[in-house]
Amino acid sequence: MLELHLKIGNSEIKVNKTNFVFGSSNGCDYVYSKLSPKHFSFSYVEGKWILNVISEIKLNGQTFTGKTEIKDGDIIEVEDLKVQIALNKIEVPYFRVIVGHHPGSMIKVEKAGVIGRDISADYIIEDEYVSRKHAILSIDNDKYIWKDLQAKNPTLINGKIFKEAKELKSGDEILIGKTRLIFVNPKEKPEHEIYKTPSKRFVFVLIGIMVFLLSILTTYFWTSNKINTFYYHYNSGKESLSKAFESNKIEEKISLLKYALYEFENAKKFNKSSDLELLEKLAKQRLNAWESVLKIKEDLNKGNLSQAKEKLKSVEDVLGEDKLFSEIYSQILRAKLVSEVVSTAKLLEKEGKTEEAQKLLEIAETKTNIQEPELTKPEIPEVKKRIELETNIPETKSELKPTKIKEPSISSDIKIDIPEIGKFDIKTETEKPLAGSGSVNAILKLKELYEDKADLEGTIKFAMEILKSDPNNTSAEFYLKLAQKEIQALQLEKEGRYKESLNLWSDILRLDPNNTRAKRAIVRLGSKI
Repeated sequence: MLELHLKIGNSEIKVNKTNFVFGSSNGCDYVYSKLSPKHFSFSYVEGKWILNVISEIKLNGQTFTGKTEIKDGDIIEVEDLKVQIALNKIEVPYFRVIVGHHPGSMIKVEKAGVIGRDISADYIIEDEYVSRKHAILSIDNDKYIWKDLQAKNPTLINGKIFKEAKELKSGDEILIGKTRLIFVNPKEKPEHEIYKTPSKRFVFVLIGIMVFLLSILTTYFWTSNKINTFYYHYNSGKESLSKAFESNKIEEKISLLKYALYEFENAKKFNKSSDLELLEKLAKQRLNAWESVLKIKEDLNKGNLSQAKEKLKSVEDVLGEDKLFSEIYSQILRAKLVSEVVSTAKLLEKEGKTEEAQKLLEIAETKTNIQEPELTKPEIPEVKKRIELETNIPETKSELKPTKIKEPSISSDIKIDIPEIGKFDIKTETEKPLAGSGSVNAILKLKELYEDKADLEGTIKFAMEILKSDPNNTSAEFYLKLAQKEIQALQLEKEGRYKESLNLWSDILRLDPNNTRAKRAIVRLGSKI
């Protein structure tokens, strides 16, 4: 076997695991903040050290991603990190941990000594079922001899208990407590040969029962290693998939999902289970969806709210339960609603329909200005009102001039704070206004049903009627989401599931920042949790 040493600056790391990972995640073996969560790793496979590269590196000065066998003297560079490879041939015997603490790690046998869980032992086994001084390993003329020091919890060597001393052979499996080891003597038989499937000639009956049992045992060792390797990659991919869901950064989600797919691909080499296929499919769907979300920034820079909203809507089935996606979608939907309402108000004002324009402006104003809550006073920044609507009433008809009222003012550029993008100016003239008086009446009725009357069922019914004939109606979708979420939140609260209810009320508040019922509910639930 070749022992892997990594030279980084003035320090040297001796790798004693079969899988060693570099990345910025805390779970990596070597953590470096400038790397991606799991940037690259080294794996020991069938007597060779393999470099697995997920995010781009430089290998011997050349850009590289993928897999390759490493050689002595290879140099890996990422940012200002430089790793030099040194491969040393191991001649001394060692124990490989198959099951137990630190699976895959190696315990070199360089001298005779005591084996046990006590810190004073020469070879420490971290296992509560192992005695403090469990066994002693002797060396006599290049023979390695194992002898138990007590009989209460005896060691099994190749499935048998040996009351007397037992000479170890390369490939012997040792069960000490609940820890499973394999003894490897490179001079006798290197590790990669131990796991090879035995030759067919050993199956013949004439060889005898002993050879048949040996064949079964060897296959068992190989299968055990195969299962452990499968679960290592499977669990690693599953963990990355879970972290991607919890992350609140799009680029970090994409990086974690790519790593999850990489690990699922590795796991498939050992076992193609139905669970693995489902997780892989889910990771691919989420990766494609988040890459699509990342592109909405281009649409927003061009002022194309409709295109951004449609892209988000197309992946809502995949990302709908993700908190970050819900927040982004809520902000875009709210921005589009305000943009359409303000544009329509301007047209109505030009047509002399000042009263209707005023009502629409009041709706837009409540969706952009963050007002103080009635029952609590959290620090919510107040968005500045910036669009001013001037009334054009001919001076010749001064007798018809209405009484001056302080009109709400909203700017033609509305600032919306979208996660991952930041403050964004919505240009109302880039959005098409609501079509016809019917649409104006519809949004006013939706506002009345939901905000004034708190008629949630009525809001849902009316909104769905609108969406049947106009599937892209922004105001109907906006109020439908609010009413549906509120009904769910109230039901959860009734069932005593206060935390889940609170999360839904928070979603409502992100969609409708001045929602009085949501603010009251958050205060009410806060005292119950």
